[in-house]
Amino acid sequence: MFPRDGSASEFNKAADLRGEATASNNSGFVYKIIGDYDKALENYDNALSIYRKLKDRQYEAVLLSNIAKLYFDKKDYLEAIEFYEEALNVLPDKDRLYRSELLYGLAMAFSKGNDHNRAITALEESRDLKNALGDDRGLAKVEKAIVLHNSVMQG
Repeated sequence: MFPRDGSASEFNKAADLRGEATASNNSGFVYKIIGDYDKALENYDNALSIYRKLKDRQYEAVLLSNIAKLYFDKKDYLEAIEFYEEALNVLPDKDRLYRSELLYGLAMAFSKGNDHNRAITALEESRDLKNALGDDRGLAKVEKAIVLHNSVMQG
């Protein structure tokens, strides 16, 4: 049976909040796909606030990344950069694979914002992580992007 100290009740509240956050995140994704960015952002913000309340840094980083992707799709690269950087700051250090993906997204936002030096720096950091993790497919994607950015910078 459950303990009488209220921990089961707290567990159920947290589970309910997680369910609400998941539903909001999923709704945000659907709204983003259909181009209703305001509704998408509203849903992402709701999910983000729940994960912050739960002190779940992993999912907080995921939501910040989703918001960054939304701004990227809107061609608001400065906002995308801010949210990618915030996601990288809150992401637990142990999640190196997701960190490498966030760095790749950040690099693409830098690139679209014509900051190719910072794009290369983020790509190189992503490459190093993917190499260390043995992520060959991801490594190939990042190395291709590095070659393309170097060619753009050389003229």
